[in-house]
Amino acid sequence: MTSTPAQRTVRDISPAHPEVEFALVLARTIDFVSSDPQQLRSAVFELARQKLQQLAHEDPNEKHRLLQALEAAIEGVEAHTRNHPVEKFPVPPARALPAFLEAAGAARRIEGPPSIDAEDAFITTLDRAEPVELLRRPKWSSSAPLRYVAMLGFFGLIAAVVLLQQRGVSWELRAR
Repeated sequence: MTSTPAQRTVRDISPAHPEVEFALVLARTIDFVSSDPQQLRSAVFELARQKLQQLAHEDPNEKHRLLQALEAAIEGVEAHTRNHPVEKFPVPPARALPAFLEAAGAARRIEGPPSIDAEDAFITTLDRAEPVELLRRPKWSSSAPLRYVAMLGFFGLIAAVVLLQQRGVSWELRAR
């Protein structure tokens, strides 16, 4: 007889699925390490040492220098931790959060939304608005029609000078 999925145990599943076993070991380790800050720091330090060993494999002198720097940093962190112990705060019970949320919701219901007087808001908006003539004044320095008129005038002036010179008009002032 074959066992049904409901009858299988973790020992039956784990040889077939090593990722499940790894996940369980990792989950237990994380739970254990997260409850003890010293264990957490040790795990982080060991991970840093292993990563440094993996990444700094080219130059042995550089690897040794980086390992010494890492060890000095670890000692500094440990000294700081000994001098400044971390306070552990008690975890609130699970039922405290719903009570807090309920109290916060009740406070919001008591306050209610802020009332807005539409007439006051309209008058305030009009008071802050700029006068209409300031908003609608033409911007002649950057307008296309003004540039068009200026260019027409310039070319017209050049055409007039050329025509007058062809007809023999002199621009010299004659002394009388």
